[in-house]
Amino acid sequence: MAKDALQSAWQQMPVERESSRAIKSMIQSGNHPVLKRIRRQLIIESAAFAALLAVYYDIFDGDRKPFIANVLLVAGLALSIVHNLIGYRLANSCLQGSTLIVSVQQQLTKLKQYAVLSVLSRGLAGGCLLFFFSMAITYTSSKYWILAGIVLFFAVQLFVLYRVWARRIGELQQVAGKLL
Repeated sequence: MAKDALQSAWQQMPVERESSRAIKSMIQSGNHPVLKRIRRQLIIESAAFAALLAVYYDIFDGDRKPFIANVLLVAGLALSIVHNLIGYRLANSCLQGSTLIVSVQQQLTKLKQYAVLSVLSRGLAGGCLLFFFSMAITYTSSKYWILAGIVLFFAVQLFVLYRVWARRIGELQQVAGKLL
């Protein structure tokens, strides 16, 4: 009985109608705090990568490095910028399925694809940076140990990033499971 009373009370509530223009402006405003943080991170990281691209040739002796090292560095940093833009676009996209369940499932699929892209692009960008900066080094046994430490550091970062994405996706799958 309590459910029926609640349902009838819900149906008798006055509904404030918003115009479709007002609803679209709420959706497209981009004023959500999470989107603001993502946008700020995107701007900061992209500016830092662009600044590095602008000065690497002179400051880090790009002219003395092999051509392939320069190409890989530029490609790795450009990949990071594109990755950030894709992430912002995904976070800012609206659900577009015919029902809420279909929309959540589609968004979850996109998020899984982005998670794989995220881990791969970080690994590739880190590898490109490491390759570029290690090209002019004459290796000794101590420098090999330092290189191994750096590679281990990158591997731990990638593992942590993988775990973060796995946790996020797992939580979203639990919420999506409750909708079914």
